[in-house]
Amino acid sequence: MSKIKNFFLNLKKNKFSKFFLIGSFIFFSVKGIIWLVILFLAYAGIESLF
Repeated sequence: MSKIKNFFLNLKKNKFSKFFLIGSFIFFSVKGIIWLVILFLAYAGIESLF
């Protein structure tokens, strides 16, 4: 097996890594949504000036 497959098999077996992956996915998803809101508000504010 390749090293990548071994890495993913170890991630599936370890409970801590599952929580880490899920937590990082949720964190970056929320972070992305917050940035989208900030950019939308900035764009809407710039549009209202003209």
